[in-house]
Amino acid sequence: MLNDIGQNVMISGFKEYYKLVDFFSQFKIKNLRIVMGVPILEKVMDKRYYENLKGGILQAMGMLFPQKMKLYIYPTLKTDGKENGRFKKY
Repeated sequence: MLNDIGQNVMISGFKEYYKLVDFFSQFKIKNLRIVMGVPILEKVMDKRYYENLKGGILQAMGMLFPQKMKLYIYPTLKTDGKENGRFKKY
């Protein structure tokens, strides 16, 4: 859908989004957007990814949100872990 409205899209499984944003900031991109679901956002907020940074997760969040960068989060369904497969919304 984003391509249909003239937006360039790259799909990536890269887990350290702050490094991805840092990489793309070297280009003259006017507006950088990251789209992810709630489960991925939970992983992004895992402090284990940021142990190598002096400022930890706070430093990473500062690097993740430079000027004109937006994060779009879409809702997902999560099973309750039971065999009946009930879903609950985030």
